[in-house]
Amino acid sequence: MKDYNRYLFLVLHNTRSVSRDAAKELRSLGIRILAHYGDVAIEGLASEKQVESARRSGMISAAVKGVFARANMEKLKTEEERRVITLWNSRF
Repeated sequence: MKDYNRYLFLVLHNTRSVSRDAAKELRSLGIRILAHYGDVAIEGLASEKQVESARRSGMISAAVKGVFARANMEKLKTEEERRVITLWNSRF
């Protein structure tokens, strides 16, 4: 598993059905789902190749590995996304 890292996948559209479909898509790519953060984000264990496939799926707005840059916080759509990213960043 050394080629796998934790990623936070931000769901493109923050609805329950899209979040559920995004999780299903990530699983189909072989990504191990570790946690769901409301309808806005999914944490998963993935390889770089899987992350690239997830980005191309059209269901993910971003895949974050490590600290999410503060400069990008203004690009987030909702307060819930900002809370999740703040929680994610606190790990690092």
